[in-house]
Amino acid sequence: MDLQKFLEKKGNPPYTLGSDLYLADTPIKSLGNLQSVGGNINLGGTPIESLGNLTSVGGNINLYGKPIESLGNLKSVGGELNLRKTPLSEKYTEEQIRQIVDVGRKIYM
Repeated sequence: MDLQKFLEKKGNPPYTLGSDLYLADTPIKSLGNLQSVGGNINLGGTPIESLGNLTSVGGNINLYGKPIESLGNLKSVGGELNLRKTPLSEKYTEEQIRQIVDVGRKIYM
């Protein structure tokens, strides 16, 4: 049983992952009730539109070229945040993003 089916069966409760999350080339559009990831999030090749209830990422998150228009509940990224070629990179400056999200390393705009 895959994780999404398991979570649906349990009523989609909030959950966290302690390590990396690799979703590259999957059809996922939202992270749903995922609240935190201890490592990196790889979303390369996905049509992701929403970070759902995600509040923290311990490592890096790359949203390059994604149609993400909001960081939602995201408050902390321990590593790098890549927002190149997103609606957010056109709407905000790096300083404005840093007021919304505590980013430990570089923000790519």
